[in-house]
Amino acid sequence: MSKPLTVIALGGGITLAAMAFVGMFFWMESPSDEDLVDDGKTAGDHAAADGGHGATEMTYEHTEVDASAFEDREGGLKIADIKVGTGEAPAQGDLVEVHYTGWLQSNGQTFDSSKGRDPLRFPFGAPGIIEGWQKGLTDMKVGGKRQLVIPPELAYGDRGSPPKIPPGATLVFDVELVGLRKAPSRPEVDFGADERVVDLGKGLKAVDLETGSGNEVGERTVVKADLSVWSDTGELFYSSVTRPQTPEMFVGGVGAERPPLEGLDQGMRGMKAGGVRFLEIPSELGFGERGQGDVIKPNTTVYALVKVQDVGEPRIIPTEMVSFDRAAMTTTESGLMYVDVVEGTGPQPNAGDVVFAEYTGWLENGTMFDSSKKRMSAFSFPLGKGRVIKAWDEALASMKVGGKRIIVAPPDIAYGDRDKGNIPPGSTLVFEIELADVKPGGRH
Repeated sequence: MSKPLTVIALGGGITLAAMAFVGMFFWMESPSDEDLVDDGKTAGDHAAADGGHGATEMTYEHTEVDASAFEDREGGLKIADIKVGTGEAPAQGDLVEVHYTGWLQSNGQTFDSSKGRDPLRFPFGAPGIIEGWQKGLTDMKVGGKRQLVIPPELAYGDRGSPPKIPPGATLVFDVELVGLRKAPSRPEVDFGADERVVDLGKGLKAVDLETGSGNEVGERTVVKADLSVWSDTGELFYSSVTRPQTPEMFVGGVGAERPPLEGLDQGMRGMKAGGVRFLEIPSELGFGERGQGDVIKPNTTVYALVKVQDVGEPRIIPTEMVSFDRAAMTTTESGLMYVDVVEGTGPQPNAGDVVFAEYTGWLENGTMFDSSKKRMSAFSFPLGKGRVIKAWDEALASMKVGGKRIIVAPPDIAYGDRDKGNIPPGSTLVFEIELADVKPGGRH
């Protein structure tokens, strides 16, 4: 049920769990070991891949602070305010945005920096961040800049964080608090008396607090929206506002990409970008008999605040096989047949590039066996690496972004004599393929 968490490694090892909104009840279960994804790099390594920022050979200018300006804090932490902010100070769970540079006190060597990148975003107080940061940022205010001197006991201790942070290292950070997002308060709405309340059926009720414009949320639309959920007693259960990423949900979809509650899937319909809706979700369309942890009791109503940021066009699955004239198709040496419906004007991929393709596939008798439109986004794969049938590697290699092509793939460059369930052995396949995007060098 729970979906991958990305463990972001920072400064040689400051780790934060940043939850991705993919899949049902993504925030509702404790992650198991296999849910944690770590690519083994420090933020400095990530920065080096993006142009060298934070790599060990790079040295950033450090703010020179007079020793007399430092204040002693608990545990041996020292802080000095370079600039006092005028905004709010973070509280537990707030999403903070910080720029930082970190170096070793012993030799001044920079081990990581956010310079040249977006600010670091994380829920304040999240498990995994070193204690020196927790204590050092507690009473900062937005707009403030502070230098932290963190002893090993509040950093990585005797273990260090090789290769950049040796055992027993004292760390120094310049930290600037550039932004802060707090979870919203539960709207004061009486669903039994408020004249704005609309009954959506099955006990689901809604009040529109703001009306949006543009595309409307409907069947098979991809919706980007901030979401906050409260228990029936008013306790905040979850808010994406204090998460690094805004959730995307496939309304009317199936499986992991659909909204995490049936009441949300139904309750967002009819909203438009910029719209804000408050929902009363009955147990049957919410968490039902299972409840959720100590916050959501079994068989109880929950309340959800939804703010829609963007609504995509409906992802409509073709009901009939695309029409084409075989006599007008080009046939290659492999037996691949193709005709271009739309000539692309964007870049043409090279071997190893990651291509993003929208497609629908049919058997020769017109039976559709698959479509990317069943899912939230285009299908992606590295071109020319044998990850797809030979017909696909060949067909997309000569397309350009924005192009749409119909191909006919005989069995020997499709699935051959293999039985793929909905694709019988020896099948010739027909695809309509649109090349949506290309990312160079296998990075996406």
